[in-house]
Amino acid sequence: MSHDQLDESSPYIYDQALMQVPVGTIYQVKRLFFDLITKKISFQEACKQCFSISQTDKPIKILNEYLCHVKSEQLQRNYSKNMISKDVLAKKVKAWSPLEDQRLIAAISIYGIENWKQITNFVGNSRTRSQCSQKWNRSLNPLINKNQWTQQEDQALLRATTLYGDHSWARVAEEVEGRTDVQCRYRYNLISKKYPHDLGLTSNQIFKFLSTGEVPIKHCKTESAPMYNPKSHDSPKIEAITVKKTESSFPNDDCDKFDDIFEQLKLSEWIGDLESDITHQNSEI
Repeated sequence: MSHDQLDESSPYIYDQALMQVPVGTIYQVKRLFFDLITKKISFQEACKQCFSISQTDKPIKILNEYLCHVKSEQLQRNYSKNMISKDVLAKKVKAWSPLEDQRLIAAISIYGIENWKQITNFVGNSRTRSQCSQKWNRSLNPLINKNQWTQQEDQALLRATTLYGDHSWARVAEEVEGRTDVQCRYRYNLISKKYPHDLGLTSNQIFKFLSTGEVPIKHCKTESAPMYNPKSHDSPKIEAITVKKTESSFPNDDCDKFDDIFEQLKLSEWIGDLESDITHQNSEI
């Protein structure tokens, strides 16, 4: 793949490089991406390990071609605040540009992951050390999992928040592999606030559902219903879960509402992501 064919928007370069990687080895190859960018291993060693893992070294070569481009002399020229308008400088909370993404990846591949002062100077454009580290840790790090949440991840999230509370998100994220602190906080708020409200349930009932598969239904038409397996090829498989009839204190009308929503859930692709199903259900009411 020539450089002209590469999408220079980060982190989409990772997706392009992974296109021909067997599903079961994607995370291992992402780990090699991380090690190559952060200078933990050489290009030659990364190629060797990638071929051993996935029978191809093309992903490493694609990423290396990208890194060579972003470290080119043209890109390394001074990118100071004098190159941009005062209006842009006043709005640095706005999204990063593809060029800034490239410069950040280039800086990390040149200076390593710990030298944030040098990294920040290289990125330029008045970006701060905090902005650069957060952009890497929350967006550009190839190890970040941006797929929909699985039931196992939800369970790990609930265990971690029970242990560390719902404010220490950096510590919580350490217990949910591949997820950032922001992802964990947002996901927890969904399953502890939005989902219970939309379904007419308590947070504890939602947590029990995510942890055990038991749905709090009273006087329902069926005693049990088999639930589906996730279909995504990028995430661990979840064994089929049988939904059990349990007693609940909410009214029969709520039970009918939950039945309707649950019928949609059985058709959705992910047990761990209810939001799209709830939105679809509400649009039909």
